[in-house]
Amino acid sequence: VESHRANLLRKLGMRDRVELVRLPERGGKGSAVRAGVARARNHAGAVVVVDADGQHPPDAIPAFLASAGDAELVVGDRFGDLRGMPYHRRLANRTTRRLFQLVTGREVRDTQNGMRLIRGRALDLLPDGGYEAETRHLREVLRTGLPVAWVPIPAIYESERSSFRSGRDSLRVLWAIVQPL
Repeated sequence: VESHRANLLRKLGMRDRVELVRLPERGGKGSAVRAGVARARNHAGAVVVVDADGQHPPDAIPAFLASAGDAELVVGDRFGDLRGMPYHRRLANRTTRRLFQLVTGREVRDTQNGMRLIRGRALDLLPDGGYEAETRHLREVLRTGLPVAWVPIPAIYESERSSFRSGRDSLRVLWAIVQPL
């Protein structure tokens, strides 16, 4: 039986100018993003990634495009709107951000934001994997010296369902922060 979400995606994939990229097996969010970006690269100089859980406002995309300037990675920043974020996520995101800054020695904003514009050489650095792929990608972009920009977006938490598994995925993100490059 096809899930409601899969059915919606299948219908969307039948529209003109929409290509649904299906992977033969589950490989995680990072693997899915990498596969989608690989397919889109021949048609666009930049790719905007927006998580499908409803937490990121599509109307912010023009701000991402405007903020790109010379940045090869533009990341959404919910830290100006932490009141909208549940306490446990706020604590986890603050902790992750501080640890990331400690390990990298770089000032960063929202390391776990799933709304990003990726272009130029940053497209070549996308890793496979799960939710930790975003952290690994940000570390590699900074290590390589590519410019990064941040765009303020609201923290939207309503009745969305996330596939993020707190224990397992949090440990993978933490390992992505502290592992040697």
